[in-house]
Amino acid sequence: WEIIMEHLGVEAVDVKEYFGLNDYNPDKIQSINDIYIKIPFTYDAKYLAKRIIDWEILNDHITFKEANNPNNYKTAEYSRIQLFVERLIFEIFGGNNEILNLGEDRITIDGFSMRVTYEENNISGYSFHCRVASDADVYSEDLVMPFGWYEMLMMKQKQQGGLWLFTGNMGSGKSTTIYAYICQYIKENMGEALTYEEPVEKILPEEINSGRIFQNNIPRGANWEDIGRRIRRFQPSSTGNIIFIGEINSFETARIAVSSALLGTNVISTIHGSSIKDVIYNLRDCLNNTANANRETTNNMIAQTLRFLSHQRIENNEHSEGRAWDVKKVVGDFLFNPFVEGDNSIEQMLRDPSMSSLSTILERQKNKMIAARKASHFNEKLIHTPISALDDAQLKSRRDSIYKHFIESELAK
Repeated sequence: WEIIMEHLGVEAVDVKEYFGLNDYNPDKIQSINDIYIKIPFTYDAKYLAKRIIDWEILNDHITFKEANNPNNYKTAEYSRIQLFVERLIFEIFGGNNEILNLGEDRITIDGFSMRVTYEENNISGYSFHCRVASDADVYSEDLVMPFGWYEMLMMKQKQQGGLWLFTGNMGSGKSTTIYAYICQYIKENMGEALTYEEPVEKILPEEINSGRIFQNNIPRGANWEDIGRRIRRFQPSSTGNIIFIGEINSFETARIAVSSALLGTNVISTIHGSSIKDVIYNLRDCLNNTANANRETTNNMIAQTLRFLSHQRIENNEHSEGRAWDVKKVVGDFLFNPFVEGDNSIEQMLRDPSMSSLSTILERQKNKMIAARKASHFNEKLIHTPISALDDAQLKSRRDSIYKHFIESELAK
C-alpha cells in the first residue's frame, strides 16, 4: 500500500485530489463523505483478510456519495477510491478492530478518520456504512454559517455553563459545525475540551494555542452510567470549558449533559428532532426516563441550562464564485437563550409543559436577527461569507449590529 501511495503521489493533498475525484465529472462531485460496502456471504471473508479482492464481483456492491447528495457513484470510475476501499476492507477483516463484534468503530487510514457501522442483519451479506471525515482542521470562522450564529456561539455568558444543542438530518453538517465550534472556542479561550463520542468521527488537534482537546472513543453499547462517573471526575475544574457528548439519546447521556452544564461547563451535543420543539420534547423525555422523574424539576433544569439550539441543514451557496469555502453553507432555525436573572420569557416558556409561546419567541428572535442584518448593511454575498474572509470594518459592522439589535435586546428581556 505504501509503495502504491508513493507512486500515486497522494501525500498531503486535499480530499478531492486524494480520491481522484478530479478525473470524472468534477463539477458534480466535490468530496467523498459516505462509502457503502456490501460483501455477499458467498464471498470468502478469508480472502479479504489476505487483501485478495475480486473487483468484478464486489464493484456492483460498493458505492460512495458526497454529503447531502442523493446520487450513488460506482468505485469502478475512480481507481484511487478502489485503492482506499481495499485498504478499508482489509482493516475491517484483517485488522485489530472490533467492528464485527461491536457493530461500530472508528478507523483511520492515511489521516482520514471514519466511523464504520456494521449491519449484521442484512440478509444478503456483510453490510458496512463508512462516514469519512476530512483530515483538514476546521474552525467556526471558516464556515459559511447563518448571520449571527458565530456571535451567538462565541458570546461570553453572564452565567457560566450551559447546553449547546445541534440537530438536523444526516448530512446536515452537525458534526462539522460542532468540531469547528470546539476548535474555535479553544483557539480563542484556551482551556480544555473533552469529547465522549460513540465513536469518534474526526480527529481534532490535541493542542490549539495554549488549549488542549482530549478525545475519547466510546465503544458501542458501553455503560454510560460508568462513563458518567468518569466524566464527573475528569471534568475540567474551571468554568467555561467544554464537554462534547456525541449524542443525547438516553437518560444517562441527558443526565450527564445537564449535570455538567449545571456545574459550569459548556456542554455540546447532538440530539434528534424534526424541529426545535421536538428536540426540547425529546430532551425532556430522555430526562424523564425513570420512575422517580419529576417533570417540573426536569423543565426547570432545561430552562436553566439550555443556551443555544439549532435545527440546521446544508445547502448549495449561490454566492460561491468558485471559492472552496463557499461550496456549502449551513442554514436553519435557532433558539438563543442568554441566561438572565429574574423574569425571562424564554425561561418561562421552557418551564411551560406545552411551550405555548415557543413559536412567538422564535419569530421574535428571527425578526431581530433580520433587523441586525439590515443594520449591518451586509449584501447577499457578505451574508454568505465566512468570518475569516471579512475585513476589520466588515467584522465590526457585523458584530456591532448583532449585539445592538439582537443580543443586547435579548439580554434585556
